[in-house]
Amino acid sequence: MWRSLPGAGALVVKDDRVLLVRHERSGRYRWELPSGLVDAGETFEQAAERETFEETGVAVSITALLCVAVMEVSSAA
Repeated sequence: MWRSLPGAGALVVKDDRVLLVRHERSGRYRWELPSGLVDAGETFEQAAERETFEETGVAVSITALLCVAVMEVSSAA
């Protein structure tokens, strides 16, 4: 069974530098934009701001939508 989960992230650029988070997934490390799932009652903007702060300690204010993507995950039936 496949289901879609809403998520949001932020592209934070300052002085030609991009804010990234180093995540471990399945035993491998990779650099990603700060992001995560949208909580109930939360807008995509609020989720992106919250996730960025939770993962980096940097407070941001979302000013524009950059892109929309759909990621489907497999869940056990």
